[in-house]
Amino acid sequence: MTERIRLTVDGWPTELEAEPDMPLLYALRGDLGRTSPKFGCGLAQCGACTVHVDGRPTRSCVTPLSAVRGKKVTAEVTVPAALIEKRLHTTPTKMVHYWRMSGIGGVLSGSIGIQGHYANGLAALYIACGQDAACVAESAVGVTRFEVIEDGALYAAVTLPNLIVGTVGGGTGLPSQRACLELLKLAGPGHAQALAELCAGLCLAGELSIIGALCSGDFTRAHQVLSRGRKSDVDRG
Repeated sequence: MTERIRLTVDGWPTELEAEPDMPLLYALRGDLGRTSPKFGCGLAQCGACTVHVDGRPTRSCVTPLSAVRGKKVTAEVTVPAALIEKRLHTTPTKMVHYWRMSGIGGVLSGSIGIQGHYANGLAALYIACGQDAACVAESAVGVTRFEVIEDGALYAAVTLPNLIVGTVGGGTGLPSQRACLELLKLAGPGHAQALAELCAGLCLAGELSIIGALCSGDFTRAHQVLSRGRKSDVDRG
C-alpha cells in the first residue's frame, strides 16, 4: 500500500506517493528526478548509489524510504523525590499511579502511543523553528514511561519514533525562524538529529509538568481560576 511520504531533498521539502519499502534510490531517480546517485551493483558494495542522509553516507539502493523518514529519539531523566515535592507539589508515587492509570486508559481506548500532550510543545517549537506544522500530527506519537526507582526518585522517559524535523530549507530560512535556530545553535546543515533530541527533551519536560499538575490538583485549580468560563467574565458580558 502506498503512503504519502515527506522528505527533504537537497534542502527542499518534497512529497511523494510510494511504498514505504521502496528503495530510496528508486524514489530519488524515478519519482524525484535526482539522477546523481546511480544504480550499480544493487548490493551496497560499489558505492554508485551513495547519498548523504543527515550527513552520513548511505547506500540508497538497499535503504527503504521508511528508513529515512523521521527520527527516533529518546530522552530520560531521574528526578529526586524532594525536587518533585518542592516544584510539582506531589510525589513520584502519585505520578506513577496517574501515568499507569492514563496509560491503561489509552490502550483500552485504542490510542496510538501513550503520552499526555506531545503535540502542544511540538506545535510551538515547529512554528518557532520553521518546521512543517502539518507534520505535528505524525510526529506527536510515542510512549511516556514513569517509574519509582530504589531511592524513591522518579525515573521518566519519552520515546518518539518518527519526528519529522530539519534545519535547512522550507521555513527554516524565514527571518524569525532562522533567528530561533541560531539561538539554539542548530541553524544550517547537519543539525537535524540534534533538533530531534531537543524535541524529545521538550516533550519530556511537558509530560513531567502536566502529570505533576494533574496529580497535585494545580491543573484543575488553574482552569477554575483562569478559564474563560469564570463567573466574573460571564457577569461582565
